[in-house]
Amino acid sequence: MNLVIILTIVFVVLTGADAFYFYLGSKGALDKIKGTNAGKKVYDTVHGRVKHRVKHHSFFAVVGVKLLYGLAIIGLIYLGERMPFRKFVFYDIIVNFCVCAIIYSFVSYFDAKMSNILNNISYVQTQVLLVATGLVIIYLLQSFLAKRGIKLI
Repeated sequence: MNLVIILTIVFVVLTGADAFYFYLGSKGALDKIKGTNAGKKVYDTVHGRVKHRVKHHSFFAVVGVKLLYGLAIIGLIYLGERMPFRKFVFYDIIVNFCVCAIIYSFVSYFDAKMSNILNNISYVQTQVLLVATGLVIIYLLQSFLAKRGIKLI
């Protein structure tokens, strides 16, 4: 199968799943969690710590929810309760596009020609390279949008 088709499907499914969990949050899915004593205690603690970040740094809130392990579903539901839908969809599409672009770039670049270099790079070096590349892409995207008067943060 063609890599572009696979990544297009991945992009559509990622965006659709994120929108679904966001929708659940906008319809009050966290109310059931807040209904229990333990759930209310956890919600109040987390909400007190992240409400400022979601309000003032919403792009990085979406990035964090999407890329930090363990936050995906509950984080998207929480964002559904706290963020406008259009803003979320815009940021989510940017993050999903960057993830698919990074995958495409690495698969294309490291295809057959660079396989022997990959064998010499350790796992930690590969992870550091992926994180650094992602940060550079986010920085370049933010700079590009800032020149056009769109403020992400």
